[in-house]
Amino acid sequence: MIYWKRLPKTLEEWITLPSDFGAAEEQRLDITIHSMDEVTATSERVLAFCSGRGIERKRAYYSALCLEEMAANIVKHGFHADNKPHAVDVRVVHKGEDVILRVKDDCEPFNPQERAELLDKQDMMRNIGLRMVMRIAKSVDYQNLLGLNVLTMRV
Repeated sequence: MIYWKRLPKTLEEWITLPSDFGAAEEQRLDITIHSMDEVTATSERVLAFCSGRGIERKRAYYSALCLEEMAANIVKHGFHADNKPHAVDVRVVHKGEDVILRVKDDCEPFNPQERAELLDKQDMMRNIGLRMVMRIAKSVDYQNLLGLNVLTMRV
Protein backbone atom coordinates (compact mmCIF):
# COMPACT_ATOMS: atom_id res chain seq x y z
CA MET A 1 0.00 0.00 0.00
CA ILE A 2 2.92 2.31 0.66
CA TYR A 3 4.36 1.70 -2.84
CA TRP A 4 1.06 2.18 -4.72
CA LYS A 5 -0.35 4.76 -2.26
CA ARG A 6 -3.62 2.82 -2.34
CA LEU A 7 -4.86 -0.73 -1.87
CA PRO A 8 -3.28 -2.91 -4.61
CA LYS A 9 -5.81 -4.02 -7.24
CA THR A 10 -3.99 -6.78 -9.15
CA LEU A 11 -1.65 -9.66 -8.34
CA GLU A 12 1.23 -7.75 -9.97
CA GLU A 13 0.51 -4.79 -7.73
CA TRP A 14 0.40 -7.03 -4.64
CA ILE A 15 3.85 -8.39 -5.42
CA THR A 16 5.05 -4.88 -6.33
CA LEU A 17 6.07 -5.67 -9.87
CA PRO A 18 6.49 -2.38 -11.70
CA SER A 19 3.76 -2.31 -14.32
CA ASP A 20 5.72 -0.36 -16.87
CA PHE A 21 9.38 -0.24 -15.74
CA GLY A 22 9.07 3.54 -16.13
CA ALA A 23 8.58 3.24 -19.90
CA ALA A 24 5.77 4.59 -22.06
CA GLU A 25 3.37 2.15 -23.73
CA GLU A 26 5.09 2.47 -27.13
CA GLN A 27 8.34 1.38 -25.48
CA ARG A 28 6.80 -1.92 -24.32
CA LEU A 29 5.69 -5.19 -25.85
CA ASP A 30 3.51 -7.67 -23.95
CA ILE A 31 3.04 -11.25 -25.12
CA THR A 32 1.53 -14.38 -23.57
CA ILE A 33 2.92 -17.78 -24.58
CA HIS A 34 0.86 -20.98 -24.28
CA SER A 35 2.91 -23.46 -26.31
CA MET A 36 6.31 -24.21 -27.80
CA ASP A 37 5.03 -23.11 -31.22
CA GLU A 38 4.46 -19.63 -29.84
CA VAL A 39 8.00 -19.36 -28.45
CA THR A 40 9.66 -18.91 -31.85
CA ALA A 41 6.96 -16.48 -33.01
CA THR A 42 7.52 -14.48 -29.82
CA SER A 43 11.25 -14.36 -30.48
CA GLU A 44 10.52 -12.97 -33.95
CA ARG A 45 8.17 -10.36 -32.48
CA VAL A 46 10.84 -9.28 -29.99
CA LEU A 47 13.36 -8.92 -32.81
CA ALA A 48 10.87 -6.85 -34.84
CA PHE A 49 10.02 -4.70 -31.79
CA CYS A 50 13.71 -3.99 -31.14
CA SER A 51 14.42 -3.26 -34.78
CA GLY A 52 11.43 -0.92 -34.95
CA ARG A 53 12.73 0.96 -31.92
CA GLY A 54 16.14 1.51 -33.55
CA ILE A 55 17.96 -0.81 -31.18
CA GLU A 56 21.28 -1.95 -32.59
CA ARG A 57 21.08 -5.24 -34.46
CA LYS A 58 23.33 -7.22 -32.10
CA ARG A 59 21.40 -6.17 -28.97
CA ALA A 60 18.08 -6.88 -30.71
CA TYR A 61 19.26 -10.35 -31.74
CA TYR A 62 20.62 -11.11 -28.26
CA SER A 63 17.35 -9.95 -26.66
CA ALA A 64 15.29 -12.24 -28.89
CA LEU A 65 17.72 -15.11 -28.29
CA CYS A 66 17.67 -14.75 -24.47
CA LEU A 67 13.91 -14.59 -24.44
CA GLU A 68 13.53 -17.59 -26.73
CA GLU A 69 15.90 -19.70 -24.64
CA MET A 70 14.30 -18.93 -21.29
CA ALA A 71 10.70 -19.18 -22.55
CA ALA A 72 11.46 -22.49 -24.31
CA ASN A 73 12.92 -23.87 -21.06
CA ILE A 74 9.78 -22.88 -19.16
CA VAL A 75 7.45 -24.46 -21.73
CA LYS A 76 9.59 -27.60 -22.08
CA HIS A 77 10.27 -28.26 -18.40
CA GLY A 78 7.67 -26.28 -16.45
CA PHE A 79 4.47 -26.84 -18.40
CA HIS A 80 4.63 -30.62 -18.08
CA ALA A 81 5.65 -30.90 -14.43
CA ASP A 82 1.99 -31.13 -13.42
CA ASN A 83 -1.37 -31.49 -15.12
CA LYS A 84 -2.31 -27.82 -14.86
CA PRO A 85 -2.60 -25.31 -17.70
CA HIS A 86 0.22 -22.74 -17.75
CA ALA A 87 1.21 -19.62 -19.63
CA VAL A 88 4.33 -17.49 -19.84
CA ASP A 89 3.78 -13.73 -19.71
CA VAL A 90 6.52 -11.74 -21.38
CA ARG A 91 7.12 -8.01 -21.18
CA VAL A 92 9.83 -6.41 -23.30
CA VAL A 93 10.78 -2.83 -22.48
CA HIS A 94 13.15 -0.51 -24.33
CA LYS A 95 14.52 1.85 -21.72
CA GLY A 96 17.53 4.01 -22.47
CA GLU A 97 20.20 1.82 -24.01
CA ASP A 98 18.82 -1.38 -22.51
CA VAL A 99 16.24 -3.95 -23.43
CA ILE A 100 14.55 -5.32 -20.32
CA LEU A 101 12.95 -8.75 -20.62
CA ARG A 102 10.56 -9.86 -17.89
CA VAL A 103 9.39 -13.46 -18.07
CA LYS A 104 6.69 -14.52 -15.62
CA ASP A 105 5.14 -17.96 -15.16
CA ASP A 106 3.23 -19.99 -12.58
CA CYS A 107 5.17 -23.24 -12.97
CA GLU A 108 7.27 -24.93 -10.30
CA PRO A 109 9.94 -22.60 -8.83
CA PHE A 110 13.12 -22.54 -10.89
CA ASN A 111 15.94 -20.09 -10.22
CA PRO A 112 18.23 -19.95 -13.28
CA GLN A 113 20.84 -18.00 -11.33
CA GLU A 114 21.20 -20.80 -8.76
CA ARG A 115 21.19 -23.41 -11.53
CA ALA A 116 23.95 -21.57 -13.41
CA GLU A 117 26.13 -21.60 -10.30
CA LEU A 118 25.73 -25.38 -10.00
CA LEU A 119 26.67 -26.18 -13.61
CA ASP A 120 29.62 -28.48 -14.18
CA LYS A 121 32.46 -26.37 -15.54
CA GLN A 122 33.95 -29.46 -17.20
CA ASP A 123 30.86 -30.26 -19.30
CA MET A 124 30.37 -27.04 -21.26
CA MET A 125 27.76 -28.55 -23.59
CA ARG A 126 25.31 -29.27 -20.78
CA ASN A 127 22.79 -26.46 -20.20
CA ILE A 128 24.39 -24.46 -22.99
CA GLY A 129 21.35 -22.21 -23.41
CA LEU A 130 21.35 -21.17 -19.77
CA ARG A 131 25.09 -20.56 -19.91
CA MET A 132 24.61 -18.41 -23.01
CA VAL A 133 21.89 -16.27 -21.39
CA MET A 134 24.00 -15.70 -18.28
CA ARG A 135 26.90 -14.49 -20.43
CA ILE A 136 24.85 -12.30 -22.77
CA ALA A 137 22.64 -10.52 -20.22
CA LYS A 138 24.00 -7.51 -18.37
CA SER A 139 21.98 -8.62 -15.37
CA VAL A 140 19.63 -11.44 -14.45
CA ASP A 141 17.28 -11.22 -11.49
CA TYR A 142 14.96 -13.99 -10.30
CA GLN A 143 12.18 -13.84 -7.74
CA ASN A 144 9.49 -16.29 -6.73
CA LEU A 145 6.61 -14.27 -5.41
CA LEU A 146 3.24 -15.69 -4.40
CA GLY A 147 3.85 -18.78 -6.55
CA LEU A 148 5.02 -16.87 -9.62
CA ASN A 149 8.48 -17.17 -11.13
CA VAL A 150 9.59 -13.71 -12.25
CA LEU A 151 12.80 -13.51 -14.27
CA THR A 152 14.09 -10.12 -15.34
CA MET A 153 16.97 -9.89 -17.79
CA ARG A 154 18.66 -6.69 -18.92
CA VAL A 155 20.39 -6.95 -22.31
